[in-house]
Amino acid sequence: MGAGAKALLSSCAPIVVGSLILLGALYYWRRGRELREYGVTTQATVVAKRRYRYGGVFNGSVYVMKFADLNGNPRTVEIRTRSRSAGMISEGSTFPITYIPAHPEKAEMGLKWGKYIEGWLALLVAAFGGGMVVYGLYLVFGLLTGKLKPGAA
Repeated sequence: MGAGAKALLSSCAPIVVGSLILLGALYYWRRGRELREYGVTTQATVVAKRRYRYGGVFNGSVYVMKFADLNGNPRTVEIRTRSRSAGMISEGSTFPITYIPAHPEKAEMGLKWGKYIEGWLALLVAAFGGGMVVYGLYLVFGLLTGKLKPGAA
């Protein structure tokens, strides 16, 4: 394998890594889009909590939360988190949750504006991944057209 082939192969790394970062960030951004658009924040009371494990490894906590929806109807939802702070939230305490009125089972802990911050951070990470892809394409096409020499970039 010559120097040009090695340079071309190593120039594909930013494309692959950048694509993975870009796709992961866009997935994360889309996952929270519905809560950002239609979500309503309210106070919920912790009815029960438990920790869950998968394969013997601690994965997070499940909180059973009770709250009143926009119409005043009582709702109970289970919210799964990856937080290790299960001891900090006790049963009977109140905590803000954001839920979608049409689908209250999709509730998540936290305020609605927090979902906006998460969305902007995901877009920032996606832009970084996209920049890596563009740089990788610049290297590959530069090497293929002869405008860049192996080891010069």
